[in-house]
Amino acid sequence: MSLSKFALTVAASCLVVTPAWADAVVRMLHIETNPVVLEIWQQAADDFESANPGVTVEYEGMETQAFKSRLTTLLQSNSKPDIIYSWGGGLVDARVKAGVLDDVTERVDPGVIETLVPAGVSAYTREGRLYGLPYLTSEMGLLVNKALLDEAGVAIEDLDTWSGFLEAVAKLKAANITPIAVGGQDKWQLGAMYSTLALKVGGEAALSAAWAGEEGGFDAPTFVRAGELLRELADAQPFQPGYLAAKAQTSGSQFSDGKAAMLMYGTWFFRLNPTLAADKIGLPTEQMEFIGFPGVDGGVNSDKESIGQLNGWLFTQGASDESVRFLEHFLGEKYQSQLATGGFIIPAVRAAQDEVSNPIMKRVAGELSELDFLQLNYDTQLGPNAGATANDIAVAIVAGQLSPADAARQLENARQVDEQLN
Repeated sequence: MSLSKFALTVAASCLVVTPAWADAVVRMLHIETNPVVLEIWQQAADDFESANPGVTVEYEGMETQAFKSRLTTLLQSNSKPDIIYSWGGGLVDARVKAGVLDDVTERVDPGVIETLVPAGVSAYTREGRLYGLPYLTSEMGLLVNKALLDEAGVAIEDLDTWSGFLEAVAKLKAANITPIAVGGQDKWQLGAMYSTLALKVGGEAALSAAWAGEEGGFDAPTFVRAGELLRELADAQPFQPGYLAAKAQTSGSQFSDGKAAMLMYGTWFFRLNPTLAADKIGLPTEQMEFIGFPGVDGGVNSDKESIGQLNGWLFTQGASDESVRFLEHFLGEKYQSQLATGGFIIPAVRAAQDEVSNPIMKRVAGELSELDFLQLNYDTQLGPNAGATANDIAVAIVAGQLSPADAARQLENARQVDEQLN
């Protein structure tokens, strides 16, 4: 649905007035840990409460993996929050079908919609109905420590190709530097490597065909090849000792503390950098660079396609009108510009994107605006079974427990399960 058509759909019933609400509590479940970000959020809540006597805003934080594992049960309970954090993608589809989300199409101010990036609004729209609003956009790839690369005699340009990337891993190991930090226990970083390699090999067309069950679905050469490349990387032993038992935050801490040359993460890492570091300062931005995963021989390798996120907020079934008004307020330019200026996020609020201060994030914001296709990580892009399976098979490939061909077959089987459920 186009932005103009969306606005026409909701305009008639979304004239906003400030009601005199009775005592009400708006509960918002999130995964944020940066104290400065939380201070900005709290200011948004304080301002809203001052303008709306009788309304209280409560933020409820949860560790990422706990959030993901407990959310399904929480959404079925009587104590569910009004607003929940979301990575978008196939999990939105599943929750819409399960009836645990609230259709807020007629309750959101069309003027607010106009302030947001259209792709972000689309990410939370299903069959013309709106279930949430976007918060941030980001790109996933490799964060690199330029000083450690220099120490090992590696230039950033060496990482552009697969062969150069593997040679860089060897040089870093020879210099007693951990090439790449990952958290295998949380799985998503290894899953991101697998899905990124598949994008490099076959591009958007291969994913679209697989998702539709065409040309063998995920049991197709593109996805077998992605597994072979991931196995080749694992054979080079680029990860820190004990990586399979490490959490993603642990790998982030290792990079923030200057103990690994590269980290598979997204641009949201910059807001986590000080919180993950032992000194609570983190790696200086000028010592970092953010690059895409290397191109592969014979692959599509389009610079107009990348992997990233369009994260946002969803309304749970029965969400109050106060919660809708609060999220509109929360996504106001005032607060989103503060988050951008602090270098914490690339906001989905278009006007606030001009305020992005972090030079790397500002460059990425420009690149994202030029992309033809932004793929979400498979654990988000695909349905619940296929998404979880994609992470599982990536870990199994790296651990040598599953062949690339068998992994692709398992992913296709999971896709078929999701298809049957839908």
